[in-house]
Amino acid sequence: KFMIRISGALVEFHGSRLYDEADFAVPSACGLFPGGRIYVSVPSNSADIAKKLMLHDYVHDDMSLYDISTLTKGKEKGYLKVDDAIRQVKITNLNAGNNTAPIAVWVLEYYNTDHTVYDAANLRIGPDSLGVITVMSAEPFTLRSKTDGPMMLFSLLAGFDALPSGRGNEDMCTNVIEQLDPDASSSVQFSVQSPLITLKFDGSDYKNSRSSIIADIGIESVLDFSGISFVSSPGYIGCAYSPEQKIYHSSLYNSSTSVMYFSDSRLYNVAMTSFVNSDAEHPVIVQDKTNNKEYRWSGTTPDNTDSQNPILKQTNNLEISWTRNEKDLEQSFLVRLIPLN
Repeated sequence: KFMIRISGALVEFHGSRLYDEADFAVPSACGLFPGGRIYVSVPSNSADIAKKLMLHDYVHDDMSLYDISTLTKGKEKGYLKVDDAIRQVKITNLNAGNNTAPIAVWVLEYYNTDHTVYDAANLRIGPDSLGVITVMSAEPFTLRSKTDGPMMLFSLLAGFDALPSGRGNEDMCTNVIEQLDPDASSSVQFSVQSPLITLKFDGSDYKNSRSSIIADIGIESVLDFSGISFVSSPGYIGCAYSPEQKIYHSSLYNSSTSVMYFSDSRLYNVAMTSFVNSDAEHPVIVQDKTNNKEYRWSGTTPDNTDSQNPILKQTNNLEISWTRNEKDLEQSFLVRLIPLN
């Protein structure tokens, strides 16, 4: 196992760790990463700060987290591979007052895998047989994907290491997208306010199906009903390997969430599934503006009640909103949406 000995706000998985800006607001942090990969995402406004966050492995020349963020592997996102023989890595903050800025650092244990990682900025992939794709960004982003042909699709707000595998399902992640019917639409669209998302295109029985992905930095607050979608609270991860910390924190994330789905061409039936951990004063509010109906969800799920898993009938104007409880930053929610016709 590896670790960083600081009292920050890391999110812990079975096979990796995810660090945010608060984790580096110290003079230095030491970690044990033998054989690991270090991925870094730095927004342009954080570049000057990241250039003074220096990584030292006691063998090679120092390298800033900004330098690591610029590494590429063809069109894929690059990473720093820590030598197996290196027992300790030190990250030193050379900024005045140990200042930090929005930054995401994902440290992955050694994996013998060909799964790919991409940066969300101006991402264009396919159409192709994609398999497992992880997209990373310290900034919120919007992603769309289309599949030509049958396909099953799963997605979670973590790296590819958190997918269920032959080793089991140690991370116990909730899928934010779950399309089990290969003959139904596998087109998706959503905004992401978490640093990682992994999509698994399960097309092993559909060799001729091709999928594409488009992603861009920034949140689109108005979407249509053209694909499966989800809305989640800022920093939502949805995994339970480390119950004490399941929310990723960033100063780029707003305290409120509001997403609208709108179509001026037709009406839709929309199946919704919710996962809510929020008090009654901070409910998830779903407004079906077509039919003048409102749903308010709070408490803790799963309780599988019909009121929190409705099918909205014949709507073309839907809004989902939530405001964070500033006294309990671990509250969260996820709502999955599937247009049925």
